[in-house]
Amino acid sequence: MAWSNSSSLGLRRVDISSVEAGLGAVGTPLLLPLRLTDLFEHNGLSGTVTGLQYQDHAYDVEIKGNYAFTADGSNGLTVYDMTRDPTVMTSGFVVSNIGADKLKPTLGTASGIALWTNPADGKSYAFMACGPRGVGVVDITDVSNMKLVKVFEPIKLEEGKVGAADGPVRGRQGCRQLRLFQL
Repeated sequence: MAWSNSSSLGLRRVDISSVEAGLGAVGTPLLLPLRLTDLFEHNGLSGTVTGLQYQDHAYDVEIKGNYAFTADGSNGLTVYDMTRDPTVMTSGFVVSNIGADKLKPTLGTASGIALWTNPADGKSYAFMACGPRGVGVVDITDVSNMKLVKVFEPIKLEEGKVGAADGPVRGRQGCRQLRLFQL
């Protein structure tokens, strides 16, 4: 399986086994049709998941076990259970979300994610690129009860004053750099 991110339609799972089996050929493209059960959207054709009525985004995804951890734009971090049917809104395919707030999203505009498990205590964390909010750290040890650890907001010093930094944090690279520091 491969995963495709869409900034307006959510997360897509694509079966690429026919490509890996060598069924495609130069000049003869192999079409990879999507099934409805491959469309992970919390607000789509199949309905809306209660509490996540905002636009679907999937800027980045990390897979861990049966879960797809998604950088979901202004929705923050959305976790999907890949074993559940996403065409049934009550199936539990959306495991949890943290940061979905239309007015001032806790995790800004989440556009990147990197997962890390601390070998010393076994706790797992998601490091999120949060656009103008900086880098967010979420404790994902209990996926159904995620907790915001901290948001490191970018600042700048100019003429003796502290202000907001000019550049937002985007993409996975900013997340990977932060996890080098101890929490």
